[in-house]
Amino acid sequence: MFHFTNNMRSNVSLLCTFLAALLLPTFLYGQTEPSMKQLIQHYSDDVPKLMETSHVPGISLALFDKNKVLWHQNWGVSNTEKHSAIETNMMFEAASLSKPVFAAIVLRLASRGEFSLDQPLHTILPFTRATDQSLAKQLTARVILSHQTGLPNWGGEYIDFIESPKTSFHYSGEGYVYLQKVLEKMTGKSLQELAESEIFDVVGMKNSQFTWTPNERINRITGHDRLSNPMNRGIPEANAASSLHTTSRDYAKFVMAWFKGTLFDADLIAQAQSPEILITGDERNAKLPLPNGSRLAWTLGWGLQQQNNHVISWHWGDNGVFKAFVAWNSWTNRGMVYFSNSENGLSIAKKLVEPVVGNMANTFHFLNYTQSDNKIWHLEHAALLALKNKHWQEAQSYYQKMQSRSPNNDQIARRITWLQERIRVLNESFVLSEENRNCIVGQYGPRQIKWENGRLYYQRRGNQPHKLLPISATQFLVGDLTDFKISFSTDEKGICNAIVGHYISGEQDRSPRSTTRH
Repeated sequence: MFHFTNNMRSNVSLLCTFLAALLLPTFLYGQTEPSMKQLIQHYSDDVPKLMETSHVPGISLALFDKNKVLWHQNWGVSNTEKHSAIETNMMFEAASLSKPVFAAIVLRLASRGEFSLDQPLHTILPFTRATDQSLAKQLTARVILSHQTGLPNWGGEYIDFIESPKTSFHYSGEGYVYLQKVLEKMTGKSLQELAESEIFDVVGMKNSQFTWTPNERINRITGHDRLSNPMNRGIPEANAASSLHTTSRDYAKFVMAWFKGTLFDADLIAQAQSPEILITGDERNAKLPLPNGSRLAWTLGWGLQQQNNHVISWHWGDNGVFKAFVAWNSWTNRGMVYFSNSENGLSIAKKLVEPVVGNMANTFHFLNYTQSDNKIWHLEHAALLALKNKHWQEAQSYYQKMQSRSPNNDQIARRITWLQERIRVLNESFVLSEENRNCIVGQYGPRQIKWENGRLYYQRRGNQPHKLLPISATQFLVGDLTDFKISFSTDEKGICNAIVGHYISGEQDRSPRSTTRH
């Protein structure tokens, strides 16, 4: 039996606060929700049109209730260069939709008493990558699954805490990876083995894997950038936060099993769906708290939105050239999941998700992905196309039009600055000295800088290499990437000791130089 701790009981008041506004019965469609026949007709008609206008090569979508997968469908191509159709069992990168699956593994182990959700994890395996061990010792499975670690999303060889654990919401893949290592140490099984025994075999997910060997034949989809250029990737390192590959049908089976009770008993389902923390900050650059008395929270593995009388469990996935979304409405007992093989995949999320589960405007406000029915999105796509063709002034003109429509948007202003920087670099190339070059070449956790055939290259583990274009001795544009650039920090002796990744969103991450230089 699963035993509730005092910490679990303390969540009762939080749950009451979260659900207190369930008063006004409204639904996206008025008084009645659409029939399944209407939904199928809607998607059959509209998805191909959405894909065309939003430049998404391929989508796989499934609709389900507690008892069965009601409908699933694939559209488009798996690779734009090969023009190959998406086959039934082709796997998409699930990105962060990996996290609820991993959370289910954790909860199943805890329900059998193999460890406690509130047990300090350092007693099983110390978090040696953490720079502050006193804070690391406060980490528990409950804290990690609900993103209260105080850790960044991703870090380098060593990781600094942003703040103390259990202070506020900070979305972190690093926490999930640490918990993965703890479970692997505790059970003597790999993540893939745990997933197979605890989830895949139980649920019947026959086309799902966290990783595989070079000898295994894997039928996988190719991801594509904003302009639908295919981006090939290697075999992923098993990662509880992001490496799941699956199909929409398989994932629908998983969500059904979670909420039906196949994976857990009723007490654990209730606890796992109780808010652990309310989201009240602007962690993803959205303005919170949200309007209209709505609430966003995080549970043990899921985001949670309360909107009028609907409580929706959800998660999004973003691995760059793969995007995904899953949502389950506990009031209507309906859910949907979709996967896309495109960097544009979340630009159509509202139109794909809301017909099934209802109004999720507040969740999408929090996630802050511009939707493709917004004129700004199309101006940006036109700017990217101009950049690809090296029509710099045309691209700048599109960005300026974007800025006129949204003058207070810091990201648009940043895009203009970065574009001007790129134009300057291409017209007046900075000459990097041999000393500077030797300083930065090396391994930085999952990132590598190498010198090959007279050029500097940047490569993140599992991704393809990109040429580096120097802005200065320590700042670089990364190939044709317009949303990302890097710089290098140095120590008091002027030695490069870390790569700093700069994102167009304004976010940064840091990868310290590995102890062993390559």
